[in-house]
Amino acid sequence: MTRRRTLSPPFSINAWPSFSDALASGLLILVFIITLLSIFSGKVLDEIEERQRATEFEEEMVRQFEQTIERQGMSVEREGSVLRIRLPEQVLFDSGRADIKPDGQEVLRTLGLQLDSFGCDRVLVEGHTDDQPIRETLQSRYETNWELSTGRACRVARFLIEASGLTEESFVASGYAEFHPVATNDDEVGRAENRRIEIVVHP
Repeated sequence: MTRRRTLSPPFSINAWPSFSDALASGLLILVFIITLLSIFSGKVLDEIEERQRATEFEEEMVRQFEQTIERQGMSVEREGSVLRIRLPEQVLFDSGRADIKPDGQEVLRTLGLQLDSFGCDRVLVEGHTDDQPIRETLQSRYETNWELSTGRACRVARFLIEASGLTEESFVASGYAEFHPVATNDDEVGRAENRRIEIVVHP
């Protein structure tokens, strides 16, 4: 008796699962790319907005303090989206002291109102001195330039907090003594430039 040989069904490949997997992977990659682009574009827009606010703040500061800038050497500089306001010692203090002079209080009061109107949430107040040691008659209050620069920065920060209505958490006060000069300490002109308060603002 002869056995009949049966043929196995033709071999076939089901391509649908592979195609669906590839499609799902492609969609995931697309979603990932869109998410990255969204985050990146959001950051770019935020940076543009911050720079614009800083520019507006800089222009307003120059307008408000035009006379102080011209007569007493105050300066306003923008570094990207950050504003740096430099106030020479003569604007705010008598030599070797941290009590703010009446004219300096008026400058800070106006500045505080501007900080408030622009809603600044980060303000760094830096105190700087020249390299001359504290006179003996003043050492009972400020032993070194560290204490003097820090004391001045703290006084300015506290005054701005009261004048602006901004919270204390928005402020940082620090003293750098003579170690961050912007000019030479070899002559009085340079030393006068180094004796200063710098207010770094993030509008």
